[in-house]
Amino acid sequence: AAAAAAMGLAAAAMGVAAVMRKKLPDLISIENGKAKEQHADAEKHVDQSRDLHKEKSEELARAQKQQEEARTSLAELEPRKEELKSKAAKSLEDLQEMEDRTKSLEALLLTQQRIIEFSAGHNRKPVPVGNLLTAALPFTAMDTGTLAKAAQKLLRISSHSGDGNCTIMTRATVTRVHKVENETLILNYHRSKDAIREDHAKRSVRAQALTPPIGTWFRECFPTVKLDEDVGEVLVFHGTQQVELIKEFGLDARYAKDSGLYGSAVYFAEQSCKSFQ
Repeated sequence: AAAAAAMGLAAAAMGVAAVMRKKLPDLISIENGKAKEQHADAEKHVDQSRDLHKEKSEELARAQKQQEEARTSLAELEPRKEELKSKAAKSLEDLQEMEDRTKSLEALLLTQQRIIEFSAGHNRKPVPVGNLLTAALPFTAMDTGTLAKAAQKLLRISSHSGDGNCTIMTRATVTRVHKVENETLILNYHRSKDAIREDHAKRSVRAQALTPPIGTWFRECFPTVKLDEDVGEVLVFHGTQQVELIKEFGLDARYAKDSGLYGSAVYFAEQSCKSFQ
């Protein structure tokens, strides 16, 4: 019985072996197929990785190229930065100057209208618009740069040479020019000139030129300024620290210093160094 059982087991083993031998090629074929699929997938991933690496490398190269171009552009623009800023600032100054000039002319025209209305109400001859504009327009019409240069030249050439104050004025530098126009003061100024003309007419006299005459440097620096010689109108210097009061109320001895050579008064001079003192 034992022998029969052993033979049965051997036969069963041989049967299993035969089945295994029969199925083994199929199993090997299946495993080989899987291995091939995995290898194909691996190669596909490798190809995809290579493509991605190539794409990223190209993007990096493009980015580096763009960065270099940007650096080059900045380097080229750097020298022009100050030039562009200067041009922009100059354009703003020109625009502001045009606006200021427009406002000045509007104020002058308004003043002329008020003079006409005043003259009509008092049966007086209106001041011609040409005479009104004479007092301010030559300065208003000049751009601030030209006006500053003319003023600086006038300050320098009109000064004496010798003592400290005069030496300082021969090197004076005008850094900025402010145009101040007060229509009320302009109106009062022309009324005063009219009053002088009327007084001269009543007395049958005329204004005489100053003796000694005013220095020629005013005419040299401001040749376009028209002066009414029939009332003795001249250009002179006035030095002050009361700028705001003069802008608002005009020249007045009441807010002058007591330290003047002749006491509290409104002083004028034809030399810049004298007014500077």
